[in-house]
Amino acid sequence: MMLIKKITIEHIIITTGVIALLPFLILSFYNHPSGDDYSCTNIANQYGFWGAQKYWYNNWKCSLAYTMLVSKNPLIIKWFWGYKIIPFIFLLTSVFLFYFLIGTITSGALTLKQKWAIVFAFFISYLYYVPNVWEAFYWFTSITSYQVSTMFMIIFMIALFKYKNEIMNKKKSLLYLSVLAILIMQGSETYMVFMTVFILMFMLLELIFYNRIDRWHILLLIVI
Repeated sequence: MMLIKKITIEHIIITTGVIALLPFLILSFYNHPSGDDYSCTNIANQYGFWGAQKYWYNNWKCSLAYTMLVSKNPLIIKWFWGYKIIPFIFLLTSVFLFYFLIGTITSGALTLKQKWAIVFAFFISYLYYVPNVWEAFYWFTSITSYQVSTMFMIIFMIALFKYKNEIMNKKKSLLYLSVLAILIMQGSETYMVFMTVFILMFMLLELIFYNRIDRWHILLLIVI
């Protein structure tokens, strides 16, 4: 009876989230390369690393973060286990990054259990609504094209909130955020737009509540 009384909604959400995550972690070890991985490997082997970047820039797309990553895919070194380990690491890293984002936004206002409950509630919703699970988690070219940018975007948001809370030095923060912005823009045009809107939202809130605009935000927009 005492055990039942100690069970809270946070415990239920966290337990459900862990149970939901476990099969996806296990499925990682059944993952294999797709057709795109072989074609990207052939291009990288034929033209070399930098030659492949020039080829893709002229013939396909200019998303350098993506093309550089696929030019170093596990097939290049015949490491088939890379296709099993990378989704596993990506899934866990995504969960922990979102946890750090929640912790940064709430600034100690939530308990450990409450933060993990929010993380797993989001993750369960994501699993339910994602249109194609294998493209989201296991397809290497999709991970490098979109999910890596998603992870960089979360890190960008964490860094921006730390900057706003004066946890990080302002000049170092601008350099750090600028590098992240370039990596994000070279990975996904969608996040380029989202990042710009995100900065503009911060500037608008500053103007409404403090009647000023942070000049570092203007500099960051110029970089973008």
